[in-house]
Order: sequence, then C-alpha cells, then structure tokens
Amino acid sequence: MAKFKHVLITGGAGYIAANLSNYLHSGKDILVSNHVDKLWDNRVEDMRNVLEYDVIVHLAAMAGISNCTNDIDGSIKDNILAPLTLFRLAKDQGIPVIFTSSQAAKIPEANFYAMQKRIAEIEAKRLNGIGADIKVLRLTNVYGGFNFLKKKTTVVANFINAIKKKENLIVNGNGEQVRDYIHVDDVCNAIYKCIDYNAPISEPIDICTGIGTSVFSLAKMTKGDFVFDEYSKMVGTLRNVGDPAKAKEIINFKVTKATEKLEDYIKKQI
Repeated sequence: MAKFKHVLITGGAGYIAANLSNYLHSGKDILVSNHVDKLWDNRVEDMRNVLEYDVIVHLAAMAGISNCTNDIDGSIKDNILAPLTLFRLAKDQGIPVIFTSSQAAKIPEANFYAMQKRIAEIEAKRLNGIGADIKVLRLTNVYGGFNFLKKKTTVVANFINAIKKKENLIVNGNGEQVRDYIHVDDVCNAIYKCIDYNAPISEPIDICTGIGTSVFSLAKMTKGDFVFDEYSKMVGTLRNVGDPAKAKEIINFKVTKATEKLEDYIKKQI
C-alpha cells in the first residue's frame, strides 16, 4: 500500500463488509469506516460529502433473484438508485469507487437482479469516460469466513445449514447448473489490491477461481440426502464460471485460499 488510506465501506452491516473490515484491519495501513447501511438508517443515496475518504468500496445492495423480484421498489432503490447516486457524487468529488457487481450481470435479460447490476455497470463505464474512477468487480459465488452461515442464503450456506438441521437438501432443477465458488478471503484480497490500483478499470473484471462445480456435485459433497425441485424458478443460467485472466493481468490477483478445496470447507462445517 503506497500510503495510509481512509476507506468507506457501504453496506457495513453485511457479510462481505464484516469480513472485509477484519481483513483490512489486519496489518494494513488502512482506516476503515463502515457506518453506511440502510439497516442503521444511514442510506447511500442520502450521502452528500465523501471528501474525507480516499476510496469507497460499495457493497450495499439487495442480493438475490427472489429478493429483487419480490421487492421491486426496494431493489431499484438499493441496486440502481444507490450506486448511481454514489458514482456521481464520488466523481464530482474526485473519490475512487470499487463496485462489487455480480456474474449475473453478464446475462442481464435473465432476471431482474441481473438487469439491475448491469445498469450500474453501464453507468460506471459511462462516468469513467468523463473522469470518474470506478472499478467494477464481478464476484462469483462467495462462501466462508465470518458469519457466512448466519448471514447468507446461497446454495453452499443452505446445504450446510440443512445438514446441521438434519433436513433434506433441496436441489433446484436437475442440479446440472455450474457455478464458480470463491472464498471471501480471496474477495477481500482482490478488493485490497484495487484500493491500491490508482486508475479506472474500463471493463468489469471477474473475481473468481475459474473452477466450475455443479450444484449436484456440491450436494454430493455434503454426504447428505437431497431431493430435486424440478420446477424451481431459482435455477438461473446453466453455467456461470468466471475468467481469472483479466484480474491476474490488471491487479495481479490470484486465489490464495485454496478455493478449489470447497469440499474441505464443507466437511469442516458439518
């Protein structure tokens, strides 16, 4: 890190924010502020001045297809209004932003959540063309770390929690959908590298392992009983695996948490 930096993390009550705060506090020359979160009645779109910060990491969002579909107004506020307002404020005040998007944005027509993430990406690119410094990171499926099993309802967390409760695992569709699972420590490392990268990144970069695992294989890793929900609306795209090449080239990022050992993580938890 070139110099001491003051970093604002939005979505401070969230899972990734908690892990990122811990990561940045561990021997890094960084002062972290993470007081912005709608759960604390401190919303991103109400911010007026960010000049005291050197970098903003925008994690605040409404995650998940079902959440966004079931709360259209709320998801528009969280996933479109909030980031677009923050991007423009940061541009006007000359503050870099790291925006965590999603692999879902690659296929915006797939669902409402994906479309919202893509809109924010497009606006980031437009603003970068007129002087902003916004780095867009497309995260794959994040797991592990502090409060994962309490905070998240992703497939890994759902499967582990089902095993702990001695319940059957529910596999959406036929389980052939493939995803890229990355440990939260690796995500934090990628964000840290971006904090010290002093230039805009013109296109979104994947923060990923590049390793695909089917939901069916994931279910088998748990050694538990599972059933298929053939008519589930939560299947999503058939394959969504990131490409690590651009992150390696631009910010010299590569996974260090042995994320290919997802099975080992699951075994430890159950």
